Amino acid sequence: MSDKKVLNAVQQEIQEREKHLVEMEQGINQLRSQQQQLNSQGQMLEKEKKRCYITKQELSTLTNDHNVYRAIGRAFVRQPVETLMKEENQREAYCTTEIQTVEGRKKQLAETLKSQQLSMESQYKEYLELAQSFQGKG
Repeated sequence: MSDKKVLNAVQQEIQEREKHLVEMEQGINQLRSQQQQLNSQGQMLEKEKKRCYITKQELSTLTNDHNVYRAIGRAFVRQPVETLMKEENQREAYCTTEIQTVEGRKKQLAETLKSQQLSMESQYKEYLELAQSFQGKG
């Protein structure tokens, strides 16, 4: 009788560990998805920053009395070159700070992902050892 109870307890422990491993795997997949999102966001910000730089280069060749228009919806509104240059500088600065923020989050996420993977690896080894010992008894 006590052998049956021990086997049932071990079997229940194996099932709980399987469930925990599945949850950990789902968490790791979610972290990988977040990592891809941050990579995409970083690339988008880099493109925007480059666009700002190119636009500033083009605006710097113009004089202040030059007619420059900005598209707002379907309409074009005349704006001074200085105003557009200032807006592009602000946008470029914003992109730079956001890129730094994204890089920091990517680094933290990579560390978290690595620790989760190591934890899952060790838990999986424990699970295998328990399952093998159960098969030896069963």
